[in-house]
Amino acid sequence: MVVAGTFDRLHSGHRLLLSAAAMLVEREGGQLFLGITGDELIRNKKLASDIQPYQEREARVVEFVRSIRPDIQLMPGPITSSFGGVPGQSAVRAIAVSSETVSRAHLFNFLKKLIRPLRYVPGISEWVRAKLLKLGTSFEPMSVVSVPIITDPSSSDGKVSSSILRLKSVMRKKIS
Repeated sequence: MVVAGTFDRLHSGHRLLLSAAAMLVEREGGQLFLGITGDELIRNKKLASDIQPYQEREARVVEFVRSIRPDIQLMPGPITSSFGGVPGQSAVRAIAVSSETVSRAHLFNFLKKLIRPLRYVPGISEWVRAKLLKLGTSFEPMSVVSVPIITDPSSSDGKVSSSILRLKSVMRKKIS
């Protein structure tokens, strides 16, 4: 099972997503790969300079998941590309995503479906398989579990969001 995100200012939406992913790990000792957006990908986010440091975000995610599933192995690591996996990640069989990012997971499955015939082409199949493993996946489609976003009518975008929490924090700093 894999779950990924920036996880800045761990909020109720993050906790719901992480809880769903943790509960879907089938057995005691099973693995949950926690992809946490690395510094390279943060540059384009709103108020990027106010995003918590990677180490802090990772520590909070691990601490939260351990509090609800101390019996599973957590494999945290940085994500360095939109379709990249966590270093050391085995082939993904299932991924938990928010309803906001579910289309990206389905796109990835679609792309995998398009390249599946290449597994029968001598010389190319091993190269493609190696590239897929580097992404933490295989030719097989992954199960996609979509978790709803948590709404917040007081928010400008109608949902609980790290971007809004960052903006509020910046505004408080300017006022004080």
